[in-house]
Amino acid sequence: MRSNHEIFISYAHTDRAFAQALTQVLESTGNHVCVWKDTKIEAGSDWEQEIQRALNKASVVVLITSKDALASQYVNYEIGSAIAAEAQVIPVLIDDVESLPTYLGHIHPVDARGRDEASVGVELAAAIKEIQTASAPA
Repeated sequence: MRSNHEIFISYAHTDRAFAQALTQVLESTGNHVCVWKDTKIEAGSDWEQEIQRALNKASVVVLITSKDALASQYVNYEIGSAIAAEAQVIPVLIDDVESLPTYLGHIHPVDARGRDEASVGVELAAAIKEIQTASAPA
């Protein structure tokens, strides 16, 4: 069951530091969000099932977009699953990528290139809050 407060962070492992910093900012904004990323998978767990379970619960999937992320089969799987489940995907550009994949081309990204994680997190938190408000039951 999808939760309006569940946020999934999809990223390449080379972008882990940025993902961690962004997670801390999002969790501190007071939006009552639960941020999930793969560091929450416990030893001995089936990581594919854990990722799928988290994706199924997420109302928003944040894609930390870099060349490494777009080349990652796991990131592409996560984004494909998110789109199939009709979760809102928000790309966050941290790298100079040539272009977003076609399936993301219509989504306006958050441009984080050359910016600190705190300012990016505040902008992203505002976008997430807007999505949550728009999708909240009346």
